Amino acid sequence: MHRKTTMRPKAAYAIVIAMLIMVVFSLYSAMLVMPASAYDFRIFYAAARALQHGGNPYDIHQVFQQEQYLYPTLLKNRWQWQFIQHNPYVQGPLLLVALLPTLYWSPATIYPVSFALLIAVTAASLFLLARLWPIRRSPLWTLFLMLSPIAFVGPFLGQIDAVLLLTLVLALRWMQRGCATYAGAILMVGLIKPQIMAGPILLLAVLAWRRGKLASYGVGLVAGVVGIGAAVALVARPTLLVAWFSSMTQFTQGNMYAQHDLSSLSTLYLGWMPHSLDAVLSAATLLAWGGACAWFWARVRTPADERWWFNIGLVGWLLVTPYAHPHDDILLFPAMWIVVDHLPASRVGRMLTAVLFLSWCSLPLATILMGFKVEILASRGLGVVPIVCLALALLLSAGRPPAPYTGHARAVADAHRGVVWG
Repeated sequence: MHRKTTMRPKAAYAIVIAMLIMVVFSLYSAMLVMPASAYDFRIFYAAARALQHGGNPYDIHQVFQQEQYLYPTLLKNRWQWQFIQHNPYVQGPLLLVALLPTLYWSPATIYPVSFALLIAVTAASLFLLARLWPIRRSPLWTLFLMLSPIAFVGPFLGQIDAVLLLTLVLALRWMQRGCATYAGAILMVGLIKPQIMAGPILLLAVLAWRRGKLASYGVGLVAGVVGIGAAVALVARPTLLVAWFSSMTQFTQGNMYAQHDLSSLSTLYLGWMPHSLDAVLSAATLLAWGGACAWFWARVRTPADERWWFNIGLVGWLLVTPYAHPHDDILLFPAMWIVVDHLPASRVGRMLTAVLFLSWCSLPLATILMGFKVEILASRGLGVVPIVCLALALLLSAGRPPAPYTGHARAVADAHRGVVWG
């Protein structure tokens, strides 16, 4: 039985005050690199406009033509011209379908609305998370996460990771209530970014299997895919799905290797290793993730253990998925929620937690925004630091399950475990 360790109130409030200072500093830094604001949103909007005009939004040249029409003044900047010209649209077609109604207004009008909505979605996700997994001083930690740069760097760029976080929390909530079909269906919104959501989908499939709900969960996944495919086919055209699959293949073979702000382990070897070895190493890390999840599963016997297992698997997935950015790490809010409720008791663990908080509050924003001005902050590897620290904090957490066990003791524990996960 592990002793639950919590943070002293004064230390917790000091962290929140430091966060306020960091937010002000971050916003000031962002103002210095204003071309970064709405950087991805501009691409999404131009791709949706290409679709509206009967073009292929996954054709980088057609999207760039729309950008030249929409942002003539901005593209006079040589830096913008170079980066936008070679930055394709790769998200799922569902995002394009959602953006089509907004094309009746200018991007300058839609962007602030999008920013506000994404911040509201993040707040709603944390509210539901607090209801799902109650912890001490949850309002304080909700404020901490809302003020962390990772909460607003996505909306600042125009990325929709906050929506993916909401779908994940809703899926966890429905799984807890035994509604595995709803959980599977809502997760299919994650097809906007399949490389990010594939891991959570697999982890929840394991939990559904443990509850005898795998068939219902699978029905939900299929229903979600069919619903999204039908919506895309009706609103746009069926060939859009084919174009998306083709663009993903091309992207993994080219543009992906030119990006320096990745936050997964692939950032440590992409760009300097031969592509064939990159693929092998990426496959090896994915297999290692699967093996680690299976090994940790041997520790699971209570609902709290399942919660820990899901979060360590989630953190591991964001480390090994070949293509993830710091703004995608907003999906790790549930894991941070567990860490702040079960802080490591050892001195090493507490030092690690301090590094975690410091890196969580600075590096995700620095690598994306300040990295445009300070080259070292855009270097490979920095985005991995907060995730590695979070993984180690979970492994040293006072709430981690005890050592694995098997045999009769496990059968007895499973018989009394019940089906409610909370």
